[in-house]
Amino acid sequence: MSGTGKVNFFKGATTTRLTSKKLTGAPSSRPLEVDEANANTAGTDAADGGALSHDENEKSESASLFGEMRKLSATLLSVATDVATIKEITKELKDSLETVQTRVGEAERRISDLEDDNEIAKTKMDTVEKKVEHLWSRVEDLENRSRRNNVRIVGLKEGLEEPGKMSQYVEKILTGALGLTGGEFEIERAHRAPVPIPDPTKQPRAVLVRFLRSSAREHVLRIARVKRGFDWEGRRISIFEDVTKELAEKRKAFGPVKKRLRELQVKYRMEVEMEDQEAPEFDSVQEELEYWKEQASKHQQIAEEAQLELCEFQQMSRDYESELETELKQCESRNKELVSLNQRLRAERDNYKEKYELQHSEAFRQISELESELSQTTAVKDQLQRYIRELEQANDDLERAKRATIMSLEDFEQRMNQVIERNAFLESELDEKENLLESVQRLKDEARDLRQELAVQQKQDRKPSLSAVQTPPLTPTDRRTEEMRREETRREETTHALSTDAKPTKAKDAEATTPSTNKEAAGGTPFTTSARISALNIVGELLRKVGNLESRLASCREYVHEQNHKSTTSPRERQNSDTPNTGHYNKNLVKRLDFGAGSKVLL
Repeated sequence: MSGTGKVNFFKGATTTRLTSKKLTGAPSSRPLEVDEANANTAGTDAADGGALSHDENEKSESASLFGEMRKLSATLLSVATDVATIKEITKELKDSLETVQTRVGEAERRISDLEDDNEIAKTKMDTVEKKVEHLWSRVEDLENRSRRNNVRIVGLKEGLEEPGKMSQYVEKILTGALGLTGGEFEIERAHRAPVPIPDPTKQPRAVLVRFLRSSAREHVLRIARVKRGFDWEGRRISIFEDVTKELAEKRKAFGPVKKRLRELQVKYRMEVEMEDQEAPEFDSVQEELEYWKEQASKHQQIAEEAQLELCEFQQMSRDYESELETELKQCESRNKELVSLNQRLRAERDNYKEKYELQHSEAFRQISELESELSQTTAVKDQLQRYIRELEQANDDLERAKRATIMSLEDFEQRMNQVIERNAFLESELDEKENLLESVQRLKDEARDLRQELAVQQKQDRKPSLSAVQTPPLTPTDRRTEEMRREETRREETTHALSTDAKPTKAKDAEATTPSTNKEAAGGTPFTTSARISALNIVGELLRKVGNLESRLASCREYVHEQNHKSTTSPRERQNSDTPNTGHYNKNLVKRLDFGAGSKVLL
């Protein structure tokens, strides 16, 4: 789940909690306001309309709260799905990481094996290099030994000699320039150095000359060293020893040391002195001749043996040189193979190292990303758990509030039943009072009618006798009777006004029944008092039953209404809303219960 989705989700959760708090906190003041409005307008139908609108508002708020809860549940399900997906991805990444680690371990093992092989190859290379160095020193020694009869003539112009006759040309130069005879040296072969022919402006190629004996070479070098070079056909010619390049470099490096030794007059040349045996004394020439012949034959035999040994040594040297060259070629080829193998192994090692570093960096990056995602997921999970815990706590609070509301509702129903019973008792007493008032009124009407009839009868009786006599003044008894009649008339008017204000319906019934009663009384067949009281009791009982049914219906409606809003009202607010506004009963409740009784006087 992305960061934006998380922020939006937490914003939505915060908004939902604020909305739920508003929904649970807002109705706390509304019941009081409605109760006050109902208390102020107890007898109007506008209060009922306000209560209905309040019920509709609470229902809409409850529906919106349930909708928010459903949205929150859907959001939690989506978050749980995302967490499960992240766990699966984390598991897959862990598996891939284990695979990568296995491959990296295998690569490290192979690299370690290659390094071990490389170390072995290095050891072999060192051994081979030592052998090659030793063999090269031996080859160099053999080459120098093979060149011990050679000299190098430098400065001869190219093209002056005839093709294939370089030996005769060199012999001519040595005899003409150095003053040697043909018996002092014998040339085995002579040729130019095996290098490309240079330009005419550059130094010509050297001429390599091999003498048959080393003594002739030493003699030629000694004369050339004494002459310090010579001129031939306009060019300066020099004669040097034919040595290898390495030996020449060594001698060149030894030059400053040799110069310093000469300056210090230090002998640095090894000299070998052989003591000759003293010649014996001979008695005759023949004896001396025999002795020297014997010595000559002896030395001749030694020379032949030395010559044979020299030939054998040369043959052995050539064979050994060929073997060394073959072995050197094999070593060089093996060295090349090992070098190429070493380079290939180094390249593979570098490649594996780069791959390992790349995979290690990629694995580290993936691990860091997974750790960050895991930390974010853990934080989201913790926050969701805290939010769920808060919801559970709120649910527990609502359940406790529900239980408190049910208890308060039961208490309220009990008190309401008591009030209803009291009201019914008061209504029955009021009905009895009204019935008694009606009876008293009828009796008063009958008494008034009787008085009027009596007065008329008396007037008719006295009319003949008093026709000529003046009417006497009223007696005190007549005055009291007249005052009582007037007072009764005023009481009747007051009672009539009260009954008209309190119960217009029953007043009309009473007015309707009064003329009939008067008519019945006038007819001479009035109801008895016991019959009238029993009829009134029956009517009162019926009205009481109707009132009880209406009160039960109203209590059922109130209970349904309370159940619909129990999740949005706190216990204290519901207790405040359930408490009556008056000392004895709730006027709003009486208003709802009193739509069946006509003219009841409420105390």
